[in-house]
Amino acid sequence: MAIFSDISVIKDTEKELKYQANHDALTSLPNRNLFQELLEHAIQNAKRQSECLSVMFLDLDNFKHINDSLGHHTGDLLLQEIAGRLKENLRKIDIVSRLGGDEFLILVEKVHSQTDIARIAQKLLLALDSPFNINGRQLIISASIGVSMFPDDAKTVSMLIQHADMAMYKAKEHGKNYYYFFKQELSDRATQRFQIESELRHAIKDKQLVVYYQPQYSLSNGRLTGLEALSRWIHPERGTISPDEFIPVAEESGLIIPWTAWMIEQAIIDWKDLVANLKSIPRLSINISSHCFHMHGLVSLVKELIERHDIRASHLELEITETSLMQNADRAWSILADLK
Repeated sequence: MAIFSDISVIKDTEKELKYQANHDALTSLPNRNLFQELLEHAIQNAKRQSECLSVMFLDLDNFKHINDSLGHHTGDLLLQEIAGRLKENLRKIDIVSRLGGDEFLILVEKVHSQTDIARIAQKLLLALDSPFNINGRQLIISASIGVSMFPDDAKTVSMLIQHADMAMYKAKEHGKNYYYFFKQELSDRATQRFQIESELRHAIKDKQLVVYYQPQYSLSNGRLTGLEALSRWIHPERGTISPDEFIPVAEESGLIIPWTAWMIEQAIIDWKDLVANLKSIPRLSINISSHCFHMHGLVSLVKELIERHDIRASHLELEITETSLMQNADRAWSILADLK
């Protein structure tokens, strides 16, 4: 009797461990591993039946604000309610999975067209639009959904998820609370972005970046009052690459930081040579990305370069946008005070 009891306990333990390995602890939804297994099975079934299926990548909009302002416990309770509401608004054969954080994957089988999926996506967005009652608080949340279709958009688990992820980011660009179907141009753009990032890393090392200077004159007397430093990328094969093309990539990848550090120092070196024989010394103006303005170490970097190259701080002007100031107003004013 004791032997059978021990075997039963072992089986129950194994069953529980398997469940924990395949489900999200917070919402009890399937996790990424189980979702991928279920999606692979669904793909094989769709192939045999010559059917379509869809993967939706759902990301909650501005969920971080809830965690930051109300705490992670409230955020967790909200995630549990959201998981339940998503399941309620899908068919029993559809699968909702939580990837972690505020991201969910949804598998919708046996669909006939994009129109069917569009209706489902819109239904989910409307379902989330109703307020959630969490600990007596009425919380409002929205989501962005990216959609990929089998077999038109991809034929493998990884590519279906990846393409739905790309489409989700496109949905956010449209203002959030939106769904967007994957298009091949998104993949092409991602490949191009990766290529630019890779080449930009070499550009910094290989000194393909150059600084041009735009003179600034006084309208009242026509005197030269300033020089604005403008960085350009001279690619060995593609020629001059527009800043509009590579600066967003530099910001997203973090390369904007070493690039800006190089640009400030190079501009100071060039500026000293340019003004060496001038009676009236023009200011050197350098535009600073919001990513760099808020980075730790900007103030110390500027101070170090001023001292190293022996220039007056009043001759250096850093230009920043109002948006940069408003992203984190308290820190922005602290940085400005230190720069003065």
